[in-house]
Amino acid sequence: MVYNTTFDICAIIIYLFTLYYVATKKNTHSNQNRIFFLIIINGIVCSLADWGNATLLNHIAANPDMQPELWMRFILFSTMYIYLVGHNTLPPLFFMYTIHLIGKEKDEMWSKLRLIAIPYIISITLIALNPFMHNIFYFDEALAYHRGPVIYSIYLIGIFYVIASMNFIIHYRADIAKNRMLVLALFVFTCLVGALVQLLVPNLLIELFIQAVALLCILFTIENDGDIFNGITKIYNRRSFLSDASSMFSSHDRSFVTVVKITNLRSYQSVLGITFINEMLRKIASTLITVCDTSRVYDCENGNFAVLYSEKERNKFDCAESAIAKIFEDGWSHNNITLQLKAILYSVTLPENIENVETLVSLVDTETDSVRVTGKCTIVRGKETSFLQREQKIEKAIRRALDTRSLKVFYQPIWDSAHNKIHSAEALVRLYDEELGFIPPDEFIPIAERNNSISEIGEFVFEETVKLFGQKHIQQYGIRFIEVNMSPVQFMHKNLAETFRLIMEKYEVNAPSINLEITESAAINDSETFLKTMDELRNMGFTFSLDDYGTGYSNASHIFNLDFDIIKLDKSILWKADQKASAKIILRNTIQMIKEMNLKIVMEGVETDNQKQTVYNLGCDYIQGFYFSKPMEADAFIDYCKKFNKL
Repeated sequence: MVYNTTFDICAIIIYLFTLYYVATKKNTHSNQNRIFFLIIINGIVCSLADWGNATLLNHIAANPDMQPELWMRFILFSTMYIYLVGHNTLPPLFFMYTIHLIGKEKDEMWSKLRLIAIPYIISITLIALNPFMHNIFYFDEALAYHRGPVIYSIYLIGIFYVIASMNFIIHYRADIAKNRMLVLALFVFTCLVGALVQLLVPNLLIELFIQAVALLCILFTIENDGDIFNGITKIYNRRSFLSDASSMFSSHDRSFVTVVKITNLRSYQSVLGITFINEMLRKIASTLITVCDTSRVYDCENGNFAVLYSEKERNKFDCAESAIAKIFEDGWSHNNITLQLKAILYSVTLPENIENVETLVSLVDTETDSVRVTGKCTIVRGKETSFLQREQKIEKAIRRALDTRSLKVFYQPIWDSAHNKIHSAEALVRLYDEELGFIPPDEFIPIAERNNSISEIGEFVFEETVKLFGQKHIQQYGIRFIEVNMSPVQFMHKNLAETFRLIMEKYEVNAPSINLEITESAAINDSETFLKTMDELRNMGFTFSLDDYGTGYSNASHIFNLDFDIIKLDKSILWKADQKASAKIILRNTIQMIKEMNLKIVMEGVETDNQKQTVYNLGCDYIQGFYFSKPMEADAFIDYCKKFNKL
């Protein structure tokens, strides 16, 4: 029989390429990756042994008059045993790979799965006994290869592991991404086809080639760095965290999560630059892997990290809390620069403290102002994360209010100092819920921005304000325009200008009746969509106010390049001016600078007669605050304007 070694050579090339790719990418972060690496090594060894064995057999068959020598017999037997051991090691390796991929390696059932090692032990024992029993294979005096009767049991044991793997994949299909499940199933199917073909056509030697190709598919899908690892920190990424967390909830097993949120990273970035901060993030990630004693550390972006533990790793979870706190207490050094990073550390148990993936994601993404920060590392445990439950209730309240259009719009008057009239107002949204009662804007607005419902809220407020002009004709009461707050998220919608145009046409109101407020933090956004949308709205006739000026998000030159009509000074500047002479100098110089630019000024937060006189004397054009009125509903606002403006 002449063996076709072409497929073995191709298999060796593919395996070596796969090994090189994995080695250069250093993709051995977890047990799953390490098992994959062992599968590659196993494939290389098997392919080399099979190729060497077949090549020597072909040489002997081509020279029938040649006297077989001892070294030939040694090589034939050695390579055949190496091949058989490797061939029978692949199925259990793949089974272990599947278990680690799904994340079930540390379950209670793992002790039972150890029993599955018995078939592998049997197959290795049969191979070890072959020199004495010749039941698997043997070579005759002419060194021709012959199969023994037990060799089919070797294939049956391999099929057993394949079936076990498929059963495992099907049983936990809810825990596996569809693309991963498809690749795993494809690997099993192709390996079965290859084994069947080689069993029926022994001289073709195609089995290892098919396995190599199937393994290549796994390499570029499941084992692809870009799919599961963060490009900067080289640890598991946010997508991996969501996938693994979903698996934990689906299994209904008790598990533990540590979330680390670095609260002051952004302040260092503006000074030290993004390259330095990326180096620090890599150092933090590496340190967390070490102190948490696990590879399951995830970079959830924006300075947020998460660590997952199974029930059996409870001791590691308990130890990690103090270990993480200590590394933040000690400070961080890089390139002779020491940073005092501050962190909030959440330690929670699933599902006792967190009931679903959505709440867990909220914990990772929640703003740090939900927690009272104390020291360099603030630890929040278990039930202390109950604020997340409130956030979820608020999310539902927002959804109900939008569906039923039960949000309310209040209007706070703005006083014109030159004419002693109420000449405009700011539209402010209010949320009342039957279950939660009144929900303050500074509580529900950030939540709405995180869950992307802020655009719907903004459109609702805009339409209600336009309706007030169109149906109540409030311009007859001295109101020139109403200011409507805009979220940065709204500007990301390319059809915003068209949406506003249709609303204005519906109520027959002109664009100058609405002044759009953009916060100082939003004004630093220089994305193409943001700037394009702003230009479209300005071309339609809308005017713009810069809200909360003075909160320190950006420099004045960048903001004023956006061509605002009105600058609204943040109340914090005024309130500090009440307390410090230096703050009053800043207030005076800020007002003078803006007036020299021929822009109108609104002073927010005026609550006392002394504050009113201060900003009036400094030359503020408009004044807004509780000194004149709190925000009020539309009818009350109209009555107030009639009375104040004596109409």
